[in-house]
Amino acid sequence: MNYKSSMTDVGNEMIAQAHKDDKAIIFDSFLVSEALSDTGVELTKTTKNLFSNPLTYPINSKATSDNTFTVKAVLANKTDKFTVDEDFSINVIGVLAHIDGSSDSRLITIAVAEGTGAVITAFRDTLYSLTVAITQAYKADQPANFGLANVAYALADDLDKLKTDIQIIIDGGLTDVAKINEANTFTEAQKFDKGATDGKGNAYATMKDVATGLNNGLSTKVTDNKDGTEQLNGVQVQPFNKLSDTIGGRNYLLNSDQPITVSEANNRYTIIPTKLKTLSAGTYIFTANVSGLVGNQTSLTIGLSNPSNHNDYNASNVPIINGTVTKKMTITDGDIHTNVIIYSGTNGWPGSAGCTAIYTNYQLIKSDVVKDWTPAPEDKVNVSDMRTPASDVAGIEEVNAKQDKIGYTPADDSKVVHDNGDGTVTVDGQTYTPANDVYAIKRNDAGNTVGTVKIPDGNLQSSAGDRFYPIKWFNSYDEAMTYSKSHPYVDCRW
Repeated sequence: MNYKSSMTDVGNEMIAQAHKDDKAIIFDSFLVSEALSDTGVELTKTTKNLFSNPLTYPINSKATSDNTFTVKAVLANKTDKFTVDEDFSINVIGVLAHIDGSSDSRLITIAVAEGTGAVITAFRDTLYSLTVAITQAYKADQPANFGLANVAYALADDLDKLKTDIQIIIDGGLTDVAKINEANTFTEAQKFDKGATDGKGNAYATMKDVATGLNNGLSTKVTDNKDGTEQLNGVQVQPFNKLSDTIGGRNYLLNSDQPITVSEANNRYTIIPTKLKTLSAGTYIFTANVSGLVGNQTSLTIGLSNPSNHNDYNASNVPIINGTVTKKMTITDGDIHTNVIIYSGTNGWPGSAGCTAIYTNYQLIKSDVVKDWTPAPEDKVNVSDMRTPASDVAGIEEVNAKQDKIGYTPADDSKVVHDNGDGTVTVDGQTYTPANDVYAIKRNDAGNTVGTVKIPDGNLQSSAGDRFYPIKWFNSYDEAMTYSKSHPYVDCRW
């Protein structure tokens, strides 16, 4: 099987450009195809886009001699990227390369079979491979510098040459010295009088340097208080991290530090809701401390209920051991019983008659083992130094309710009477003296307000000679009120 090879025009241009830029040509891969899409194209004009359904293999080795290079690749019927399902004829082989520093991989050399090419046998549970080498001469004033991008295999003849080179070095009797630009192994500890540095002169840190940095740096900022809290820059914090509270152990019950008293007063049972719509498959554990028992009960009925129907629940009696109840439940995926139901006694509602139980530090977690109580992530406060108690802060519902009682929005400036601080007030852009002046609110026959006129000396006649007839007295908020000359506003018609 003979192949005819040729440099492409692009390949010659790349060699010339690489020589001009003083850069290397980097071999990338073999491109193997059964045919070109344009069978009439000249080999020198061929590009990689003309290869029909090609297979791509990494170039494994290269050799150069004057203005000649040889590249080799192992062509296999199964790689980590593809499998050859049918016999594949190697009729066209291309060598792809790029100039160092560029990502543009182009066809530098092409070889075409003269007749029928070699065949890669289809993979049928049997690996098959063959090594293909292309030797290509090129025209240049001086030999080009070539390199490899990816090396996937070591060829047998390459290994043989390497073994020969190593033997020559050994026979040469070289002394055991460290060599630059090579990896050196030291069997004994080495001492550097001036310290070890990298290629840019930066000193490497020693274990002593690292320990000193940790002691002088981190320890002055974060201190373990040994009581479940830490001191961060002088502020006591709890080492709770909401981002680390995952489904594997978080408490699904909110406000779980608030005691719940279950008795006849609340129908002998209480529902503790979660925010879950369904439960995923796994083991869930409910734990709680119980106290204040009335009824001599030694166990309590506990289980899970359907949020949409509290009569739909799964519960059983759980023994009280050292003031604690622990109930382990195996849940199937998609279970809709997401709320916890707790009773004041044993055997559910009938057996809880006359009983009382106080539940504290309760939690529901997804876990195979019992864990110490922790609040839900939503209930955790990371910084203990709270400047304002939560009880002193009005909620948005409270603010809205008070605003509704006022009847207007205080922030709406058009509905606010402004005290100017000089005995006058401003209403709708006009200034009045409530203590001395009397004003008539002018209305038309339709009853619409059209203006306000000052009445001198308390007479129902303006300075322009208009006479006004009082209808009823009004205050500054337009509310009807009993006749009073002490009020400065009078509603009139003219």
